[in-house]
Amino acid sequence: MTRITTVLLIGALAASFPGPGWTFWAWMHDAALTQFTDGDWDILKAETRRVLDDEPDGARTDWNNSETGNGGSIKALATLSLEAQPCRRVAFKNVTATGTEGQGVYHLCRQEDGTWKFVAEATIRAAGTSPVED
Repeated sequence: MTRITTVLLIGALAASFPGPGWTFWAWMHDAALTQFTDGDWDILKAETRRVLDDEPDGARTDWNNSETGNGGSIKALATLSLEAQPCRRVAFKNVTATGTEGQGVYHLCRQEDGTWKFVAEATIRAAGTSPVED
């Protein structure tokens, strides 16, 4: 992913979430994900989909792009339900070949078309959503 595309992506994310605007997202300037190539993103997205669709809570998957040296891990933390949509709480850790690290925990919910969409923590809390019991 080019630097311009990354900046546009970050700007789009900033516009899609309520908050104080670009200042809130300035911390991402030197974030690991801003150094990812298109190949890194392809691997990360494919592994994320696999974890979301197939892995049980507690499972961790490591990923690495041998061409760039960038990689990380994805860990499924919990399965939730939000308005009849299956959701997963997932921890991401990203590491670049130069040693830059980033991590975060996010909620993603499966849409009717099978895709996964990030959902704000505030939405999860407001709904009083708790982990699904098996």
